[in-house]
This record gives sequence, C-alpha cells and structure tokens, in this order.
Amino acid sequence: MIGTIPRAYTRIPQKHPVSLIVSEGPGLPNFVGMQVTDAQAAASAGGYQINAVPNAKGSEPANTITSQSPPPDTPITPNEVVTVHFSPGPPTVPVPNVQGMPVAQAISTLQGAGFHVKVDHSGPGGTVGSYTPQGDQPKGTVITLTIGIFSGL
Repeated sequence: MIGTIPRAYTRIPQKHPVSLIVSEGPGLPNFVGMQVTDAQAAASAGGYQINAVPNAKGSEPANTITSQSPPPDTPITPNEVVTVHFSPGPPTVPVPNVQGMPVAQAISTLQGAGFHVKVDHSGPGGTVGSYTPQGDQPKGTVITLTIGIFSGL
C-alpha cells in the first residue's frame, strides 16, 4: 500500500469508506542487450518467466536479447510470461590455414576472409608458426599469428 483516500490522519466519520492505493510493483526491466541467462535470473527473482525465442539470424553476440514483449516498465505479475527474442550470433566462416605462410601473405589472406589480425613475434623468422583461433569463427574475430615458433610442422 502506498496511500489512502482520504489521506492518512484526515478526520472522517467512522462508517465512511477509505480507498487504498496499492502499487503495481516495479516495472519490467529492459532486457534488450542482456544475455538470455541474465534475463532468466531476473525473471526467476521477480516471480515471472522468460520465453526465449531465437531470431533467424543476427549480428549481435550469441544469446544477446534484441527485443521483448511486453516492453520495459510494464507492470509485471507473478507467473506472467515475457517473450524475448535473441541473436543466434553472427555467421561464422572457416579460418584459412595460414601455417607456414609468410607473415604478409597470411595477414592478407585472413583480412580477405573478414578477420582482424594480431601478430606475435615470439621467435625469429618471417613465417607463421601457428595461429589461433582455428576452425569456424565469426567474421571480425581477431586471429593471432605466432611467428617463428613452429608447432606441428
């Protein structure tokens, strides 16, 4: 209860009705930009539920909420269901095998495939000894080239 009508301590006849003003409670948080697991934790603490629906595609990091219904600040009741849509993550592409390549060629190959490159000059020479990460990665991932230390050659 957050108030009464008439206001507290107002003199009124004994049988006169008094209206109570009750808060609906805090409004729904803004989940957009949050991770699904964080929204589920907030919902659990608030007594309501999250229905997480993946988007068909997305450029945001995987499991990042992109929209919600009902909208933020809407009063929420116990056991109510809030639907959130989330990103499956950006599309992935294979990291080209640049092991043994000259550094300039490896950088050009990786940048051409949509990756950023960091060079670690751990040893002598001008060829790629190893690189990480490998496999399928989202475009824009930083691929670290280790120069001069060979692994697996």
